[in-house]
Amino acid sequence: MILKLSITLRASRLYLPYDGITDIMVAYSNHAPFGSWRHAQGGMKAPARIWLFLALVSVGLEAPARAERWEVLNGGPLLAYIAEQPPAGTWGYTPDLFAQELPDKRYFMENTQNFMFGLGNHLGFYASRPLVPFDSETYFEATQFNFGWQMTKDENTSAFLSKPALGTEVSFVNSQEQNLEGLFFMAHKRDKPFEFYAQAGSYVQNSYASTLCGSSGTCGVARQIPGQLFIASLAFEQILDQRTAFGYIVEAFGEDQSLYSRFGKTNVAPWSYASVAPELELTWPNEPDHALTWRAGVMIPAYRNNYFPGYTPIAALTYFFNYRGRSLMSN
Repeated sequence: MILKLSITLRASRLYLPYDGITDIMVAYSNHAPFGSWRHAQGGMKAPARIWLFLALVSVGLEAPARAERWEVLNGGPLLAYIAEQPPAGTWGYTPDLFAQELPDKRYFMENTQNFMFGLGNHLGFYASRPLVPFDSETYFEATQFNFGWQMTKDENTSAFLSKPALGTEVSFVNSQEQNLEGLFFMAHKRDKPFEFYAQAGSYVQNSYASTLCGSSGTCGVARQIPGQLFIASLAFEQILDQRTAFGYIVEAFGEDQSLYSRFGKTNVAPWSYASVAPELELTWPNEPDHALTWRAGVMIPAYRNNYFPGYTPIAALTYFFNYRGRSLMSN
C-alpha cells in the first residue's frame, strides 16, 4: 500500500505507519502530558515539542483509495459452478446443449433446462431438468436441485492477490436409476479485464438396481455400487468488450469415478477424463431489466480412462430478468 503525503492548512485524519510517530500520537491520544514525550524523544525542549505537535496535526496522510469494483454481466464458464449468487429476486433461465461423441461416431445429445433464483442473503436456488431425450438408448434422465451460498465477496477487482469471492453449493440429483448428493466449493477472482474461476467437489453415488443379461439370454437384476465421483475445474476468462461482455474462456474440466464407496465394495468399473474447453461468450441484449448471454465452446479430450474419447460441443443461453441492471457479481 502506498501512502501519499500531503501538507494541509487544516487538521486531517491521520493514517499512520508503524513507526516512532505512531507512538507519539498514541501518547497524545491517551491524554498524556507533554512531559511524557520527553522520555520517548530523548528530552525535547517545549518549543520543539509544540512545533512538532502542530506539524503532525497539519500533515495528513491520505487514506488508501477505495477498492475498485469492476462489474460486468456475463455467464462465466459453461461447466463450472460460480461462487457468486444472484441478487434477491433475480431469475435466470438457461437451456444448454451437450453433444457427446460416442465410440461408434454417433452423438449422444443432452438438452437440459436450468432455472435459478436469488433468495437473498447471498443464497441461490437452482433446478435443472432434461427437456427432450434425443437418444432414448443412452439418455440419462435426472432432476437436479442445487442450493448455493456465497461466503465472501470479491471487493477489489483490480488486484489479483486480494480476497476472492468464495462460495459453496450442495447438490441433489434424482433419476429413475439412482440418487446422488454432492458438495462443491468455488472461488472467483477478477483482475480487470481478466477473471479466474476454480471449482472442486464430489458426488456420493448411491447404489442402484440394474438389469443384466448373460450370454445365454437370461436376465436378472443386480445391485450396482458405483464409486465416489470427484469433479474439478479451472477457468480463465478475458473480457474484450465491457459493454457486451464479449470475451473468451479457456476451461479445464475433469471427472473421476473412484473405487471408493460408502456403500461397500464397488462393482462398477472406474472411469475418469479431463478436457480443455475453449469457449466464447457475449451478452446481448443487455437492458436495465433483462439480459441474454450467449455461450458456446467444445470440450477437447486431454485424458481418457475407460471413457468416451470424442469431442463434445457445448452451448448455452442464459436469460436474466428482474436483475435491475445489476451485475450478478455485486450481490
